Amino acid sequence: MWEMRNRNVVFGVCFAHLVIALFCAPANAGVEKVVELYNNKEYAEAFAYFQDLAEVGNGKAQFNIGVMYYHGEGVPRDDVQAYAWIRTAADTTKNEKYASTAEQILATLPEDKQQAARDLAAELHARLGEEALQKTLIPKPLSDEDCTQEIAPLKRENPNYPNNALSEGKMGAVVTEFTITPQGYVRDLIVTTTADQSFAKETARILPKWRYTPRVVKDKAVPTYGVRVQMIFQIDDSGTATNMRELKKALASTKEKAEQGDIVEQYQYAMMLENFNRFKTFLKGMNLEYQEANKWLLSSAVSGFSVAQFQLGRNMVSGRGCAVDEAGGMKWITAAAAGGHPSAQHYLARNLFQEADEQKYRAAIKWLKGAVAAYDYFPAKVMLAWEYAASTLQEVRDGKAALELINGKSGVFFDHVRVLETEAAAHAEIGDFSRAITTQKDALEKANSYHWEIPEMQARLASYQAKQPWRGEYYQSVEWIQPLESD
Repeated sequence: MWEMRNRNVVFGVCFAHLVIALFCAPANAGVEKVVELYNNKEYAEAFAYFQDLAEVGNGKAQFNIGVMYYHGEGVPRDDVQAYAWIRTAADTTKNEKYASTAEQILATLPEDKQQAARDLAAELHARLGEEALQKTLIPKPLSDEDCTQEIAPLKRENPNYPNNALSEGKMGAVVTEFTITPQGYVRDLIVTTTADQSFAKETARILPKWRYTPRVVKDKAVPTYGVRVQMIFQIDDSGTATNMRELKKALASTKEKAEQGDIVEQYQYAMMLENFNRFKTFLKGMNLEYQEANKWLLSSAVSGFSVAQFQLGRNMVSGRGCAVDEAGGMKWITAAAAGGHPSAQHYLARNLFQEADEQKYRAAIKWLKGAVAAYDYFPAKVMLAWEYAASTLQEVRDGKAALELINGKSGVFFDHVRVLETEAAAHAEIGDFSRAITTQKDALEKANSYHWEIPEMQARLASYQAKQPWRGEYYQSVEWIQPLESD
């Protein structure tokens, strides 16, 4: 997986010099943030991240957990745990130096503790060994026809084909992610991949006009997060020959590099397969099934590429190219977040916010701060800004910080209503109710242009007019009334 950098691991009888094994994968530099936490003596946080990485079979992380147990860093010193984790790391990586270190630690233990150490190592192996991980982390492949189907919209409008792309014969896909609100609207729109910026712009224009049936839980409509949709821009057969030759050439070139073991190219090839999945009629003879993409994502993910880990986890959670496996998928997503991937950190935070638990709420805030601090990821900035403006916890609220977060380019994020509402809530938090009212009215005007009817938007305006800041979650669940059937 990863090699050593900057410091040496010292093996032998002088265990006082046993040090953390550093991660060194150029494609996964985010993982080095964990070691940076360790070097800054933020041991508890570093230990938690190492645990997340260890759960997906990361041998270096398993070794580092053993080192921290041996030195009592972030956890009480425990030589039994130290042996078990380093022994597990040795089995995972087939590293003889790890194995030698483990056995030397074992030799220092009294006989009764030696057996306890062996038993614990066996337990870890049963949970984290190759055979166990095969069952819990590898997607169970399914054909596209047998997979969970995407949520179908009740109402949709097709985009216009951008003139410049049409004249150049360009074809491609725009991959999006968004929230379906309790009213069935498309919100929090993120463009994750696009073949051309004109395609992305047109997709962002049209998707807010789509309507969905919301998810209903206990007679209440609630938000559905992380819905993924591909918008396909495709010309008829007469204009595609040159374009298809270029696509096939690009696929073949990327696959060749992926087959040579380049983990970035493995990820890139997988994403090309996913993005071109809808072009099967044009790319005949090529395996564009999602399950084929998952194979390459898995190859990249097990080598530690956090971007691939996140994508693979998402596919397992949603059942894309495989049977739905939420537990296994979340392990990959959590590992990606621990490795510093901002989309994974944003994803985990969003999930944690749905739990009625203050500890999980605080964990969500921490994930968002990580995504913002390291990568300036705008979707995370918007979500964190709302909590700074409207959290029910006084110690979290910081209206000025909220305004600073959303004062910038939105990049891939295309929910201007949410940005305006967050700005209004932040102004109200610092007592500038005049600006809060004006900005909330701007948000309402933008929502009206999409024909959205969202009662809490009016409630927030009324709150600011009464010189009261807003408190609580951004999306409010509503009573679900089954619409009448019509001819």
